[in-house]
Amino acid sequence: MASTESSSVEDLGRGFFRDGFLFVKDTQAGQRVEEMETNSIPFASERGLGFYKINVLDDPRKRHTLDSSFKWFGLGLYRTFGAMPGDYAFRQSDPASGLESLLIQFWKRGSKVTFWKASHLEQVVTMKGENNLWRAPRVALTRLGLEPVEVTFENGGFSIRDTRLFVEVSEGSAITFGIASKDVLDKWWAPMKLHESLEKVVNKMEGPNCGMNVTYFDGKYSTRAPAVSPPPD
Repeated sequence: MASTESSSVEDLGRGFFRDGFLFVKDTQAGQRVEEMETNSIPFASERGLGFYKINVLDDPRKRHTLDSSFKWFGLGLYRTFGAMPGDYAFRQSDPASGLESLLIQFWKRGSKVTFWKASHLEQVVTMKGENNLWRAPRVALTRLGLEPVEVTFENGGFSIRDTRLFVEVSEGSAITFGIASKDVLDKWWAPMKLHESLEKVVNKMEGPNCGMNVTYFDGKYSTRAPAVSPPPD
């Protein structure tokens, strides 16, 4: 599954939990990333939020994985990650914890990425990197017998991965969405800051099983948005 370029919902779901990632080479995704960059569209704007809604919440390919992974999920991170030597995971290695958060990344044309297949299922020795992510010595990954899957997004594309999975970005960059369970957002992730004028936009994007981890400010102070409760057991 990880090496396929199929965009069907069925193909995208097959093997994701085993491999820890999936990817699709998608020219349209690459074009949308370039449009965001060319027009300098910030996340903290109606168009920035619209990028997330259109390309994640309203796209059955991504939504299928999110709904299969979480009972309730929320957006907690929206930024661009660029190339940096080394193999990094967004979360510290902990194979016993299960899936608690994932990254959806939209890759710029020409980006080159190495995904370490199933590395989220291994206990890997790590150190804190300069970018505040968890870096693994490559020798530690190879000694575990893990398989590197090298991908070049010639015309752009997207990937979804468990935050425990180790990845190296050798060229290019990606618009990145960090998505997590409510417990993780409440306990570990600082809320994103948005102007209060965007509150109505956010409210329209939230639903019974999804939300956003944000605070609103009016130029003087900020307040935490009321938490969106997950559905009852």
